Amino acid sequence: MSKIPCILLLIASLFGQDGDGDFSLGEISFMIKDIHIGGAVQDRGRRSELNNGSGALDIGLLKYSFSNIEVSGEFNEYNERAKVKYKFSGPEFEMSNFKMEVSFDAPNIWLMLKKEMGNYGQYDDYRKPKLVKNKVSIVIGKVKQYFGASGSVDLNARNQVVDFQLQKAGFSVAKVNANFTVDRSSKTTFSIANFKTEAKNIAFEFDTYDEIPMVEKAAFEISLKNLEINVPREVHQEPQFKEIADYLNINSGKFRIREINLTVNFNRGKDLKIKATADTQFGKAVVDGSFSIRQPVRYDSDFTIDNFTVEISNLSKPILEFIDVWEEGTGNTLPRKGRSIYLEIYGDIDNPQIKGLEDLNF
Repeated sequence: MSKIPCILLLIASLFGQDGDGDFSLGEISFMIKDIHIGGAVQDRGRRSELNNGSGALDIGLLKYSFSNIEVSGEFNEYNERAKVKYKFSGPEFEMSNFKMEVSFDAPNIWLMLKKEMGNYGQYDDYRKPKLVKNKVSIVIGKVKQYFGASGSVDLNARNQVVDFQLQKAGFSVAKVNANFTVDRSSKTTFSIANFKTEAKNIAFEFDTYDEIPMVEKAAFEISLKNLEINVPREVHQEPQFKEIADYLNINSGKFRIREINLTVNFNRGKDLKIKATADTQFGKAVVDGSFSIRQPVRYDSDFTIDNFTVEISNLSKPILEFIDVWEEGTGNTLPRKGRSIYLEIYGDIDNPQIKGLEDLNF
């Protein structure tokens, strides 16, 4: 018998043949509202490359908590058995209305980069860089992290069985905006409308005889909406940047990802389904796949492809030209569905094949 059942049975024997109990807690939390920190510093001698700085930090809400906690247990000395059930939510973290602003005098970072690349701009090597006003601003609407689970532990003299149910676990951030302004006019911006990653409905069970726990079901999701980056004129007019920008269909220094979404669902202990979408300004891809898994996965043959397709569309002109050169050079033609590239993948996971491109080796 292992140490844990022995300890539980010893406790039961001290208080009688049988024992049971329970504990519950609605919520325990730590919360701070309306935080503000601000300050300024000046270097009157202007001997430092960074001086005349000021900044402020504001947070509307900070909260860290546990909630819906329930624990119950029972002991039976005659059967040499102890069972514990539990349920809880947490740790959970929430932050809202975050705002940070910092301003300072420093050399123009974009002109310094030009200098490093050989374009000397407005000052020469021997001259001390001119200090200009720099400002950094970061605003976040809400950040949230959460976790909730339930399960049981069944212990006896012969076996130990653990059942675990993950209701939800995730992280999300919404309304993110960041700005970096140099010399009051040269502005770089970064923004995200919403980002979320979540796992839910995960259930597995294992006992002392299992080397690997058996997963019955699970679901995962990653979602990103409207990520946008804008770079200043000093950057997007540089030849090195323009070459990359043309390839990715970036116009006027604006890079955008409209959506990235990935969902994974696993059911009945064997059926895996994957759906993914990536929609950007240089192309769009849609993935749809279903797979069969034999648990526990020990060999490549335990993971097989039932159906797997990749559809690629709305590619930028330079990428299309690259594909034309590849097809002409290799003698292969990527399968099409209308104007979209459409790949159907089949076979074993260790040696997948693309319909119409079986001669390709992976």
